[in-house]
Amino acid sequence: MTTQFERGMYLYDDGKYEEAFPLLLTAAHERIATAQRRVGVMYYKGHGVAQDHAQAMVWLLKAAEQGDAKAQFNLGVMHSSGCGVAQDYIQAAAWYGKAAEQGLADAQYNLGVMYSKEYGVAQNLAESAVWYSKAAEQGDVSAQFTLGRRCADGRGVPKDDRKAVEWYQKAVGQNGWLLKQVFPMSLRTPEVCLAAVQQGGFALRYVPEELKTPELCTAAVQQDGGGEAFCYVPEELRTPELCIAAVGDHGRALQYVPRKLRTRALCLVAVQKDGRALEHVPKKFRTPALCLVAVQQNGFALKFMPEALKTPEICVAAVQNDDEAFMFVPWQLHDEIRAAVARKANAASSTT
Repeated sequence: MTTQFERGMYLYDDGKYEEAFPLLLTAAHERIATAQRRVGVMYYKGHGVAQDHAQAMVWLLKAAEQGDAKAQFNLGVMHSSGCGVAQDYIQAAAWYGKAAEQGLADAQYNLGVMYSKEYGVAQNLAESAVWYSKAAEQGDVSAQFTLGRRCADGRGVPKDDRKAVEWYQKAVGQNGWLLKQVFPMSLRTPEVCLAAVQQGGFALRYVPEELKTPELCTAAVQQDGGGEAFCYVPEELRTPELCIAAVGDHGRALQYVPRKLRTRALCLVAVQKDGRALEHVPKKFRTPALCLVAVQQNGFALKFMPEALKTPEICVAAVQNDDEAFMFVPWQLHDEIRAAVARKANAASSTT
């Protein structure tokens, strides 16, 4: 049988805060630490109850004193930020320490920051590295990246480029954007760059040109969203196969396809993915059939059509897709297109 506490947790996780709050409050009064923490968070955020930082502190403190690591961490955040309580780095460090000792990665990372920046504790770069390492081993991406930088410059740990590369590789494997911040540039090794582009093709932007191999560029473009990275592929590596992969992911990548490789078939793939890619389709391929496909995918493609091809059929299809495409309809067709779109709308409503 489901208890009130379990029901409250279910409702909370489902975002039904107003229903969850009284159930969790009852459980909190019964000294269930998780419920006390949730009630504290709800008061803090104003979820299901009026926001009240003082009450948030009361309930988080009850949970923290029972050893709830997340409540201890939350108290550390409140004291560190001064939100709902006077800013007190000493108290923040103490609460982060309690949560960190229990193995909470977020607290371990924050405690590392406190030791690094002398917030509430005496500065101790070696001690900060200990806590960064504990968080990093649990997969905390900020800790992994910080350790990479520490190993690169020898702050708090022995200078070790090999270890720096290992930590950087782990970090960019979770957030490819971090490749932009990997320094010195010599540490943007093939392994680090590959991990970054495999996480997000956009990271190809930050890969040194000499490391942009066919394999690396292919890995970047093949990722979800990798088509947007295609502009960073050296032109000599833009093979027909890579062009197909890029355009199939992001139609407007067609603009970066060498003109000699913009075939009729590739242009069709591009406008099927994003009608606005019609702008980059060679004029000889802008047939009525291709233009119709383009405006059916995105009405704004009408902007890039030759005036001679703006037939009533194509204009109606464009405006049906996006009524703002009407601005690209030839003025002499305005009345006809308005009437045709209205008829189709009335016909559609009568059948539903």
